[in-house]
Amino acid sequence: MPKLPRKLVLTINKTIADHNNHLNFLEAQQLLRKEAWGLLEDQGFSRETILERYHLRLFVRHINIDYTLELGLGDTVTILTTAVVGKTSITFKQVAHNKQGKTAITSATTVVAVNNKRPTPIPTEIKKQLTKV
Repeated sequence: MPKLPRKLVLTINKTIADHNNHLNFLEAQQLLRKEAWGLLEDQGFSRETILERYHLRLFVRHINIDYTLELGLGDTVTILTTAVVGKTSITFKQVAHNKQGKTAITSATTVVAVNNKRPTPIPTEIKKQLTKV
């Protein structure tokens, strides 16, 4: 299994920049979401696997993203993703740093595990895997 936290290093290019050559906020949201789900997949828990093995669906309950520093065309960004597991939820905590190590974006996305339309405890196997450092 890959080591936690999950790490992505990328350079802002024209495909993810807006008309002012800054990281487009919608592209940033998509990158953060992909990295959060990627953390689960890296540990062997795709959404499909969770549904098949545990009969659970994961629904996004809350998203909070703070943009604190501009990221422009050509900037190198490092995104670190970790998970905090609660009783019935997983909160993906993410921080994006520029090349100088300054925080540019912080994010927290909470997903809730649901079975039969009711919040359901996160399985122990998932909890153990996601809390390894």
